[in-house]
Amino acid sequence: MSTRLGTAWDEVDERVGDRPSELLAVSQTHGVVPRSQIADSPPRADEFSKYKACRPGDLVLNRFNAYRGALGVAPVAGMVSPDYLVVRPRDTADARYLVYLLRSHYASSEMTKYMGGIGGNDPDTSGFSRIDVRALNRMEVPEWSAARQRAIADYLDRETARIDALIEEQQRLIELLSERRNAVLSEAFSAGPSTETTRVGRLLSARPSYGVLVPKYVDEGEGVPFVRVGDILNLAPERPLLAIAPEQSNEYSRTRISEGFSTCFASLPVDLTA
Repeated sequence: MSTRLGTAWDEVDERVGDRPSELLAVSQTHGVVPRSQIADSPPRADEFSKYKACRPGDLVLNRFNAYRGALGVAPVAGMVSPDYLVVRPRDTADARYLVYLLRSHYASSEMTKYMGGIGGNDPDTSGFSRIDVRALNRMEVPEWSAARQRAIADYLDRETARIDALIEEQQRLIELLSERRNAVLSEAFSAGPSTETTRVGRLLSARPSYGVLVPKYVDEGEGVPFVRVGDILNLAPERPLLAIAPEQSNEYSRTRISEGFSTCFASLPVDLTA
């Protein structure tokens, strides 16, 4: 069975007037938190008399970005922007469950359909479209008891906490592997007390003697094998190398490579296969 979302809450529009309280902010990542926790700059408003008051347990939604998950439960009494929507769950609803529901793909799609204002048909490219409480109230949702809603919210709390912990572990593992990679490179190319050093240019002895080589190919078996870039990228053994005339090879003797060139890193003081 289903019901309308409006049966789960009541809109609250209480203004703080001359009794301002702690300023709360709404974000996709943190939900509803004191603004001081996520912003260092002072609030832009000079006076807060028209700001909305909220109580602990109230749902606060950023009407511009609620479809992206910018909503949450107020942890403390405070005040929020007058552009935000504040609703108070009834006894038949669980606030945590409502947050999970509103952050679901289904609710996000439904909110996108009913965004109003300038550019309401394409809220992702417009900064002026917003969700109206009347549209939210018409949304069809499962008709579950408060006890079942709490059970669902408890389950999702456990699962999301477990997933967040796994993500944190993976991020830490990535950091450790990055540190290990940097350490291996540093150890491989650092010059210790007993390590002989040389200029990089002396390692690059294969330099043309007379400018750019324009190869003159000859039939296979009549010349010297010639290695092109494509031969390096395609290491298929069945692909034969082209050949150039011996006299041209002699002109560019300094570019000649010897057998075993590909194993030149074997002498590094690190096991790169580890």
